[in-house]
Amino acid sequence: PILAYPDTYLYYYRAQAWGALGNRSKAKQDFDKFQQKAPTSPLAWATRGFLKWKTNPNEALQDFDHASALDGNHLVALQNKANVLSEKLGRTKDSIAVLDQIVEAHPKRHQALSSRAVLKARLGDRKGSLEDVQKCLILNKDPLILYQLAEIGRAHV
Repeated sequence: PILAYPDTYLYYYRAQAWGALGNRSKAKQDFDKFQQKAPTSPLAWATRGFLKWKTNPNEALQDFDHASALDGNHLVALQNKANVLSEKLGRTKDSIAVLDQIVEAHPKRHQALSSRAVLKARLGDRKGSLEDVQKCLILNKDPLILYQLAEIGRAHV
């Protein structure tokens, strides 16, 4: 059985499956189990943090830090931590430091580069922002990325 593996994330995963199948009561049961049990993996900690970031950003940060303690370069935890720091707590410089860590560990992660470019622009770092824009455009020219990067030039730099 899938739940023989001790990771609490499997309750969340199964809740999603039950929901997709239209069984709301079983989805709620598994989701409640996921929230009640202590996470046992970086993904479970990161998921729990993601579920908290809108209502309790400080607890979400703690969960992302737990995920990072188990896996120092856990991409989901780091990306969400950067988002909470900048968008919920107004800690732009701290968010940039987390994005620096992502870019160092995952140099082709264009989402981290574009996010960092936006934050650098907000702080008035035109040169740093444009360097990230250039690196990002080498990796990805997806319309959403182009829109995000165009907004930097129009509004922030």
